[in-house]
Amino acid sequence: MNKSRSEWRKRITLLVGSCALVFAILLVGEAACRLFTPINFLDNSRGMFQPKRFGNSYGNTPNFEGISFGEPFKTDANGFRVVPEFNNSLPPGAPAMLILGDSVGFGPAVSDDRTIAGLLRARSPGTRVYNASAIGYDTFDYRNAGVAIIKAKPEIRSVIVLLCLNDVSDASAQLIRSQTSNTGEPAAVESGGPLRALNNFLRSRSKLYLWLKNLLRDTQLEYFRADLANYQKGEANVDAAIRPLTELKTELDARGISMDVFILPNEAQLRQGVALDFFLPQNMLSGAFAKNGIDFLDLTRTFLESGLRSKELFLYGDPMHLSEAGMKIAADEICMRVIGCRNQE
Repeated sequence: MNKSRSEWRKRITLLVGSCALVFAILLVGEAACRLFTPINFLDNSRGMFQPKRFGNSYGNTPNFEGISFGEPFKTDANGFRVVPEFNNSLPPGAPAMLILGDSVGFGPAVSDDRTIAGLLRARSPGTRVYNASAIGYDTFDYRNAGVAIIKAKPEIRSVIVLLCLNDVSDASAQLIRSQTSNTGEPAAVESGGPLRALNNFLRSRSKLYLWLKNLLRDTQLEYFRADLANYQKGEANVDAAIRPLTELKTELDARGISMDVFILPNEAQLRQGVALDFFLPQNMLSGAFAKNGIDFLDLTRTFLESGLRSKELFLYGDPMHLSEAGMKIAADEICMRVIGCRNQE
């Protein structure tokens, strides 16, 4: 009996020691990832969206302060993302530029002054820059928000649409619309079962988890292939997806407001040696915009010729959200096309 108890004590001691060792390794790994990697937590503050601000489209909550991918942000009375300390001394009638985009335009993990909107604001001091981008938006929301805002803001002279490849799908937007309609504050952009819940929990709290996930899976390529599948459905699918932009253009034309669409690439497309069919989305979007008389510029070549590796242009392990370097490259090109800025090295 005593021998049996002694054996059990040894086993329990060994188990406790093993668990303590594993915990210590995880703790050291987590600390190393936080200290030595550029990984961002993938979380957004609850309450940052307000339902049906623009018809059936939600919008950013006005006068809101929160966190997006670890970076603090603030919105003004219109729900536009702004620099907290930004002092706009322009007169009330000063011309304005409206930026419409999804999470890439909103700029998670990047301070507002280094987002596309912030950089344009700094380089066009005589123009107000309204950033109405909201996480999860698609072309349907660009039309709804764009039409409502230009009616309320007659000082707007130009509209910039930052189009991501996943904007032809309304999956993210539909989920947020459903969540905001029910609760007013979505728990997350993604949902679906206990494994998804665990993923959402860990990705907002453990950088070691995000590092391991990026090491073991090519999530950037997985996301791109999911986006690519929407374009492989055919021309009719793309035409239907951009129809809200043609409707927005009609509204803008009637008011003498210009609209430029900028197509943003995915990280997987900018890797060396990718197949030509990886650029099917850009080719189909370019054809659809040209057919409908929409002014556009595909920024894919600009990114390819930047001299930077694809992973430097995006957040760590991210398929589409731009890093500060990616934001600057996009902003420089947009500024030259819309405002007439000179290129900055």
